Formats: sequence, structure tokens, C-alpha cells
Amino acid sequence: MEHEVQQLVSEYREGRVSRRKFLTRAGTLLGGAAAANVLLLAASGASIPEVARAAGALQGTAPATAPATMAATEQGVAINTSMITFKGSIGETPGYLARPSAEGKYPGVIVIQEWWGLDDHIKSVTERFARQGYVALAPDLYHGEVAKEPDDARRLVMKVQQEQARQDVQGAVDYLNQQAKVEPNGKVGVVGFCFGGGISMMMAYKGEGVGASVVFYGGIDSDESIKAIKVPVLMLYGAEDPGFPADKVKGWDAKFTEYGKVHQMKIYPGAAHAFFNDTRDSYRKEAAEDGWKLTLDWFRKYLVAGDAGAMQATAAATKSS
Repeated sequence: MEHEVQQLVSEYREGRVSRRKFLTRAGTLLGGAAAANVLLLAASGASIPEVARAAGALQGTAPATAPATMAATEQGVAINTSMITFKGSIGETPGYLARPSAEGKYPGVIVIQEWWGLDDHIKSVTERFARQGYVALAPDLYHGEVAKEPDDARRLVMKVQQEQARQDVQGAVDYLNQQAKVEPNGKVGVVGFCFGGGISMMMAYKGEGVGASVVFYGGIDSDESIKAIKVPVLMLYGAEDPGFPADKVKGWDAKFTEYGKVHQMKIYPGAAHAFFNDTRDSYRKEAAEDGWKLTLDWFRKYLVAGDAGAMQATAAATKSS
């Protein structure tokens, strides 16, 4: 096996094997995703502390949870993770909580799942926010079930009513806003993907205690909903996404502008649906990395800085453009 591992590392360093294939083969050879992520760091020339951190060898850190996650190579603060419960639409709702280990108060972010459920990818995204200095919570809208195949995902997403899911997300927002480690400004961010993108959009006009929203390939149902938007919204789409054609989302962009809503939209050429999910073939590295940067910038502006004056100025500029 040692020879096979050395050969795999050599192929990766020489560019003869992709990152995705490297992680798949490494996971098979080493018996797990965490070990594969550690090997990826080593093969990429990471420092010994970075490799140790990914392996969970440094006190107070969390290992990467997904087999092909960008979290494997992302620097950041030490974090703690745990499963918690909070009051949702039908009683106690589970969620995955990630937070910086150090004492202090941090802005809060809700991470809303794709139609697959609270899987390792969504957990890894939640951890990425925590490493950037957020208290991040991913509510489990399927209450323990995770889809492996599209048919399972369709069944689960159809079983969960959209309003029920929104109420669970509202419960997660309320939970974070009550935590001592979350900045006491009564505003947290929400970010969602696909099914979760639609819920994140809903939270921008139906949610309470929300300070900003980020929507990855999620929709909005009507002009009336756009008129009701009350927080800044960042919208990110792939130009090759048949579910959200460019002409359609550009129409939403025009309506947001017409109604004077603080927003930003970006459509990525060559990217399809789920371009951010680096555990799927739909992943597009350049679009995903740019979307992550825009997301962090958005939350820094409207959650961390809390610049209401900037928000008003942006609204005025948007309305007059």
C-alpha cells in the first residue's frame, strides 16, 4: 500500500490526477475521508501544523468531514463542533453547530441544506464559516434522514413542506440569537443552496432576526415577495443551470433594482446547478471559490460591520441605477 500511496502523491503533484480522483483513491487506500484529506494537504505541500490540524491532532480543532471538501485546504481559527437541538416547527429539531474555540462573541450564520439533507458537505461548509470566525448552525430539515440518490432526495424534499422548513430555519435563527457566544445585535446571516437557497430567499422577506441573506441557485415566487424583501440579498447562479435560466434570474435582478432592494447578483459562465458542491460532478472550482469570497464579503459588510449607512447608500444607488 505504501508504494500505491507514493505513486498517487506523485501523480497528483505532476498533474496527472485530478483533486477529486486523488481524494477518491486516497479514501479507498487509507480507509476514510479524513485520512484522504490529510494526505491531500501533505501532497499539496502544507506545513506540518496544517496537516496535524486537518487530522484533528491539535487540541480544540475539528477534522474535515467530507471526502472532497474545500475545507481540507482552508486556513482558519480552531473550532468546536457538535449536534444540538432547538425548537422548530414540530418540536425539537436537530442541527449541526460549529463555532470558534476561543472565548469571545462572534456573528452568527445559518447554513441551509441542499435537497440531499444535512450531509457531510453541508457540515463542512458550516465548519468553514466557523473557521472564518462565525458561530454557524446547519438545521437538519429532514430530522435525521440523508438522501444518497436523487429519488431519495425527491421523496424527502416533497415530504417537507416549504413553510415547515422555513419555520425550522426560523427556530435556528432564534436559537443563535439567544446564544451568549453570538454577537447580541439580534441579526444573523442565512445562506442556502438549491432547496436551501429558496428557503434563504424566503427568510429575506419572512424571517425575523435576520441581517443578510445569500442565495446559491434558489428562487423567489413572485413580485410581491420581492417587494417584501427587507434585508440585503446576494444571489449566485450558474449560466448553465436549466432550473434557473439566465434570462429568468436577470428578470429578478431587474425587479430587485426596480423596487430599490439592496442586492447583488452574479451569474457564472460555464457553471451549472450545484456548482458550489465539491462532492459532486457539478462542482466548478473557480465559480465556487468566487462565490465563497463574495459570501464572506457580504456577511462582513452587513453582519460584522453592521453598517446601516452603507446599506442605505447602496439602496439609494441601486434604486437610481
